[in-house]
Amino acid sequence: CWRDARKIYFAQADAVRAEIRAKWAAWRGPTTSTYFAWLVDVESGNQARRVAACEAQYAAARMARGALPVQERLAV
Repeated sequence: CWRDARKIYFAQADAVRAEIRAKWAAWRGPTTSTYFAWLVDVESGNQARRVAACEAQYAAARMARGALPVQERLAV
């Protein structure tokens, strides 16, 4: 978790890293690797990209379900 977050952090542009550093310095919660990873995930845009990809998959599944034929009631 910590090493992955550091790898993503150092892959960011200087402006993004400065924003992460400022928010981390102002953070008043527990300073654990999990919270740092969350902050890097949000500020790097990785979280938004994952959410957008999931929403696109859900939209495609909804479209596919809508194209399926509707089952008719059987006459009893």
